[in-house]
Amino acid sequence: MQNIRPAKCSGTHSCDIIAYRIQWSDGRWSDSFIPGHSDFHKRGDNVMIKAWAMLNDHNYRISFCN
Repeated sequence: MQNIRPAKCSGTHSCDIIAYRIQWSDGRWSDSFIPGHSDFHKRGDNVMIKAWAMLNDHNYRISFCN
């Protein structure tokens, strides 16, 4: 996730991702995932994965702060 940030980011530590949401295949948006705190997702086969692993094949929204 460290490589996903807008060009306008600046600051000592560049941008920090504070939360992200994923759009499911039915069009609904997930609740916010908070990196390092609440970012696990239980798949349909009951396997727990890091939610950011789905950013490659799902739409997403990310909230940043400097």
